[in-house]
Amino acid sequence: MTRFILLSILGIFLTGQISAQGKRGDRIKAMKVAFITDKLELTPEESQNFWPIYNELSSKLREIRKSLKREPLQENISDAEAMDFINKKFDADQKELDLKKEYTLRMKSAISPIKLIRLQEAEKQFKRELLKHAKEKMGVKN
Repeated sequence: MTRFILLSILGIFLTGQISAQGKRGDRIKAMKVAFITDKLELTPEESQNFWPIYNELSSKLREIRKSLKREPLQENISDAEAMDFINKKFDADQKELDLKKEYTLRMKSAISPIKLIRLQEAEKQFKRELLKHAKEKMGVKN
């Protein structure tokens, strides 16, 4: 437990990328750092090398997703406009995939390939936990 707390605090300080999205966003990011640090059992040295790379990847992925934001689907959208959006979505998906490949190779210098695989599962688990928590807070049952 103390290892978890120590690594969590270390991870929070090492993120350096926590932006001013308000207290809620900061809290979620801190929770994610603690969750992933714990699940991957990152050492202080691994954390120091891993988090800057991970944060850079996250930032670039956010930029790609922001660039794809669209207006709500309108009933009077033309087929050409719909196809344009579909093609932009495919391009964005490809950019994300290319970025993930590139940064996976960079992260391999900070953590082992086994931890890289565990990272993917930890990210999924964190999202599930966050959703579960949000549903509970809203009083939604499965």
